[in-house]
Amino acid sequence: MCTLLIENEFIQLSDNRFEHALEAVRDITLMEFVFDQMLASDREDKKFIDLMSKVVDDSILPQDDRKQSVGRNSQFELYIHALCRNAQMLPVTLDEPDVRCSVQGITFGVAAKRLKSIGKFKDRVAEAADQILKSKLPGFIALDTCIALNPDNQRVTTKILDDDFGILWEAALHRFNSDHHAWIQEAIRGKGVRGLVIHDHQVRWRSDANWELVGMTYLVETTRGNKRRSREANYFYKSYKKGLTNLIPCRLSDALLAATE
Repeated sequence: MCTLLIENEFIQLSDNRFEHALEAVRDITLMEFVFDQMLASDREDKKFIDLMSKVVDDSILPQDDRKQSVGRNSQFELYIHALCRNAQMLPVTLDEPDVRCSVQGITFGVAAKRLKSIGKFKDRVAEAADQILKSKLPGFIALDTCIALNPDNQRVTTKILDDDFGILWEAALHRFNSDHHAWIQEAIRGKGVRGLVIHDHQVRWRSDANWELVGMTYLVETTRGNKRRSREANYFYKSYKKGLTNLIPCRLSDALLAATE
């Protein structure tokens, strides 16, 4: 993927590397964000290094890894770690349930899960809730839905204004939440979960003939009726969303270039 982007070669639609290059726009952009948030101390963090060593374990195309996806699972954990760090939810550590961060003096646990099929949604939410319960922290579930909601990994090629595209995308995530919300509440009840945050990243073709990675983040509220838990959820999400970055066509940072040498 790095090679395809570094060479800066125009790749034709008929080239068998075309889909690989498009997937590189997603993976390398997300990993660039991780590298941008790296600290010198991360090089001594065994958990960080372990996750970094696993990110290259998957196939180039995510739809080719329906059962095992250690690479992108690790990448998503690192992305959530970087996001919390970018939001200044310090200290941020790679501890159970997956990532720990702090807001208003409260330590939260974040369980990061990639959903590869709708049929596994309840299982993944239940697993994440159990991790949060075990951590004994108020927690959030961060859910990657890129493949679950787009199983064939189709690219967005429809010409549509950015605002209109965002409205349609948010509506689709809202329907997804509405369809599953009742048993989400059932799966997390009594396990310390303050909410879910859905992350969906898709590669989109723009009218200027450039491809870019775009992201949508959707909050699923689960604490209505409990003032303390709702207040904690508000503290968390208000800070968390500050860490979100506007995704742009991939550029290779100095840190990433150094890592490829």
